This record gives sequence, structure tokens and C-alpha cells, in this order.
Amino acid sequence: MAEQLGRDPRTVKSGNNVARWESGTVPELPTCHAIAAIHGVSQQAVKQHGWPNFLNLANHNQALSSPWTFEGTLVALNSLPHHAPHTPSPEVTGRPLMEFARKALSSALDPPARTTSHPGPVAEKLTRNARDLHDWWRGGDPLTAYDLAQADLGLTARFLTEMPYDDPGRPQLLLVASFNSELCRAVKANLGEHTLAERYGLLAVRTAALAGSPLRTATALANLAAGHAHAGNPRDAFALNAAARSLVPRPTPRLEALISAREAHAHARMHDSTSSLRALDRATEALTIGSDDNALWNDLDEQWLAHSSGRALSALRRHKQALEHFNHLLRGALPAQATTQPLLYTANALQRAARTQLAIGEVDAAAHSVIQATTLFSRIPSYLTQRQRQAFRRYSRVPAVRSMLDLLAEKSAPG
Repeated sequence: MAEQLGRDPRTVKSGNNVARWESGTVPELPTCHAIAAIHGVSQQAVKQHGWPNFLNLANHNQALSSPWTFEGTLVALNSLPHHAPHTPSPEVTGRPLMEFARKALSSALDPPARTTSHPGPVAEKLTRNARDLHDWWRGGDPLTAYDLAQADLGLTARFLTEMPYDDPGRPQLLLVASFNSELCRAVKANLGEHTLAERYGLLAVRTAALAGSPLRTATALANLAAGHAHAGNPRDAFALNAAARSLVPRPTPRLEALISAREAHAHARMHDSTSSLRALDRATEALTIGSDDNALWNDLDEQWLAHSSGRALSALRRHKQALEHFNHLLRGALPAQATTQPLLYTANALQRAARTQLAIGEVDAAAHSVIQATTLFSRIPSYLTQRQRQAFRRYSRVPAVRSMLDLLAEKSAPG
């Protein structure tokens, strides 16, 4: 506490302070911020949740705080909650996040001992399950995909707990855990549950690093950066992307495209148009070089880049340019027939397009874009539609908007 507050430890009577806090005295705001920083909780979370509720965010984030050992990672795997406090941005920021990245780099560059033994049928079966699940979720219900990935995470943790220390299947199972954690992160991030998405992102980094895979760890770091570029502090995104680059100085084409697109969005959030456009150029050039078989995801294609470019240009308030990147979804065929991306990504792209259309006064077109998004699912989670209801509030008397809002209410699922 003294170090965090910049004081001489000899002048701080922490025992008396703690006794007062435990008996009901509310610490001053700088003290709350110091306590939060020690436990990896953001100042924004302190403001939102207040004393002592923000401490709950620290108590359950084992993905951040557990020791960087195999046993500590098992604790993190077995401690993931199905729910977390809803916050408007990722909860970990600044120094705790940078310390986490530093430990990830150290772990990923110190791979486990090589073995010539076969990883075994369990590791192979769960690896096939993870890849099959990812292929399925592209056209399936994202909430079902999340439940299945959660179940496989629990099964993977069980086998990791029971297998011998030197079992040759352990690194492969850690990669399976990273793969499923990343799928869970993607679902929760696209549904706006940033706290839980970040916890899965942290776990994806930890398990990939412990498996000794620089490529998978760099990919997970870049995806963790996406949440901070989108809803958190973009400076955190820069640091995470830099960590990813330091792990793989010569990235594969898809990894270069991924990191560059994340950098483009972070620069756009900082209103740095020149740097953002340069990063998009790097991402485009990387994808034209070719693909690779080792990337964590196989969704990184021209449409993925178009959606990423549209998001960055929208953040730069270049709305007409941004809309050009969504044209394949806005014209012609139904979105489900026009997309190569998972349906949840496509729905979010359409909703981004709708907000961009609103920004230039195309209200009817924006309402139609939201309706197009609803065609992708038989039921829509309510928290996926809340942002659109708010965006269209001032246009509620427009007939096209009224029809769209009625459809959202009809198709919204609870939760």
C-alpha cells in the first residue's frame, strides 16, 4: 500500500487502517485506487461499483492473479465463473496488465521439455472437438457454442489435474484450453460482456504461454488487445500488441494481419488517422501474401478485414468510407448467404453499419441493417439489442424504426 501511494512504509500504520476499513470506515478515494491497483482492478470499476464492492472483481480473477505455474493455471481454469460483473470496459488496466503480459512472454519463451511420445487419445480427441466446435459455431447459435466450449474447458481441466506431471499430452491439452478460452472470449466480447471476455482472454494467454507456444500466445495477446482497443484504454492495446510482436518478430501473414488490425483500431480510438490507415494497409498487405495453417483462427479473410476496417474508419468518423466496407452485407443477398464470418461477427458488423448510417442521417437504411442482423438468429440475446435501442431512441417515431424496434422486442431472448 505504501509503495502504491508513494509513501515511506515506515510512516504507514496499515494495521490500524485495515481495522477501520473492516469495521465500516470507507477509505478515501486515492486509497481505494491504490487497493484496486494492487489487485488488478481498474479505477473505472472503483467508480462504478464503489467500496467495498469493487473488491469482488479481484477475488475471482484467478486468471490474472494465480501464480505462473502449472498448478496456478489449473486454479485459474477451475475458478472461471459463468457470470461476472457487467462493466463498460475490461477491468484490468495499466501496470497489472503489463505485468501479466511480461510473465506471459517469459513463460512462452521457456517451453516445456520436448518429448517424442505420442500425446495420447485424450489430447487428440479434445483437439478434434475444439476444431469441430469452431467450425460449427460459424453458423450456429453463439450461446450454445459458448456452453459447449465451457463444458470442454471443464473436461480439459479435469484431465490436466489427473494426468502425471510428465505426461506428453499436457502441452496439447493446454493448447486446447487456450483454443476454447479464446472461443468463449470471442462470444462474450461480441455480446458486450467485457469483464468476462477479458477473463477468458487472460486464460487463453496463460494456457498458450504455459504450453510453450509463442504463436498461440501472441495471437491470444492480440485478441486480448482487441477488447481494450474497442472498449477500454487503447494505450493498453498498444502495449499488448507490442508484446505479441516481441514474441513473434517474424509473424505469419495471418498474425501480422491480426495485430495490425488491432493496432488500427487502437490508433483510431486515439484519433490518429495517419497511423490507423497505415496499420490497415499493413493488414491488407499481409493477407495478400497468403494464409498459413498455424493461426489460431481460420476466420481471418477479406471479409474479416473489411469489418475491421469499417470499425476503425467509423471510429475515425469517416462514415462514408466505413460503409463501403460493409457493402457486401448491405446489398443483394441475405447476410447469412453473403458472409464468410461467424454469424455473431456478422450481426455485430451489421449493427456497426447501422450506427454508421445513423451518423450520416440514413435512418431508414440503418433500421433495415438492424433488421438484416435479426435474420441471422431465431432468437437474439437481449443484451445484443440494448445498444441499438439506445442508438435509435431519438428516431422512435420514424415508421421504419418502429417496425425494427417491434421486431427486436419479438425476437429478443432473455439474458
